[in-house]
Amino acid sequence: MRKTIELMFTRIKLLICISCIMIPAAASSMDKTNIAVTMMPVLIEAISSSDEPGDYKYGLAPVKKNVKWGYINIKGNEVIPCIYDDAFPFSEGLAVVKKNGKWGCINTNGKEIVPCIYDYAFPFYEGLAQVEKNGKWGYINTKGKEVVPCIYDDASPFSEGLAVVEKKKKRGYINTKGEEVIPCLYDWAYDFSEGLAVVEKNGKWGYINTKGKEVEPCIYDDGNYFSEGLAVVKKDGKYGYINTKGEEVIPRIYDYADHFSEGLAPAEENEKYGYINTKGEKVIPCIYDDADRFSEGLAPINKNGKWGYINTKGRMTIPCIYDFVFRFSDGLAVVEKNEKYGCINTKGEKVIPCIYDSIQVFSEGLARVWINKKWGYINTKGEKVLPCIYDGAKDFSE
Repeated sequence: MRKTIELMFTRIKLLICISCIMIPAAASSMDKTNIAVTMMPVLIEAISSSDEPGDYKYGLAPVKKNVKWGYINIKGNEVIPCIYDDAFPFSEGLAVVKKNGKWGCINTNGKEIVPCIYDYAFPFYEGLAQVEKNGKWGYINTKGKEVVPCIYDDASPFSEGLAVVEKKKKRGYINTKGEEVIPCLYDWAYDFSEGLAVVEKNGKWGYINTKGKEVEPCIYDDGNYFSEGLAVVKKDGKYGYINTKGEEVIPRIYDYADHFSEGLAPAEENEKYGYINTKGEKVIPCIYDDADRFSEGLAPINKNGKWGYINTKGRMTIPCIYDFVFRFSDGLAVVEKNEKYGCINTKGEKVIPCIYDSIQVFSEGLARVWINKKWGYINTKGEKVLPCIYDGAKDFSE
């Protein structure tokens, strides 16, 4: 997937109105690739209350009309007026909004829970949200109390009970009480995944556990998060995999390798891609020009400049006829043809014709679509749930 990353970033900018994920300039090239890929699927939380059957799972979505943002329900009713300069989807009962150049939080009734006093703010994760004030970062809880003071140069969302913070150009980790449980001594650090985090020191990457103990020393040229018990590492120009004990269980023999998904991972040899299993066995030969991870039993592959899909046995179930494709989600995949986007099902049948300038990946039965410079929402049948009348739109949540 490495060869198409620039193209993917271009499309992601088009497909995603806003993202909570920041790609730092100092991040490793492999992590930027994986961040780009993981940004594609849009997660829609299904928690809300409603008097109408079937409406409960959609909650509210931020929309933009006449340069201001507000929130609508699934019927298109503007339940929170468009008075904000910017707005995030709801997370843990609150939404981050911007007004008069400052950020705060509102609840689903539109009541201001956290006043708009911060220079920037991000959505809540694990009960806390990072906020910026006077160039320094800290954390607030859902009541608006500043539980971690704004003393850090940078801060990330909490994951597995810990958050990355930066002080004096070094990174470490704090817990939800604000205690620095892993000191700021790393040049870069990422969120914990499956109990381990990849960290950089003196230009090399390694892994630590939640106690700060080095499970694998910083000896790799590149590293990434764990998935299905394995992590991709790079050394001396070759990629392989280590387990959570730091043992190299799949040797570094590949020109490129990606995360495991559904028991398989794309790997490159001699400028061709195939798939290996978690034992390192080549189960699908390296015959493709490019390849992505499996999702819902199918994986995007590229041959002679066109994209299609194969199953876990390596059989091509959907021919390579598309200019670009995305992974399956909710039984549908977004595909591109002649610079227009539509959707197909797992049988390769066209469910939604390629007529849109952009389609978000489906989640919980809805997708945002963009046509004639306006946003709306469709369901998995291609029916317009809400017409394309908005200047901007984000995901339904809570």
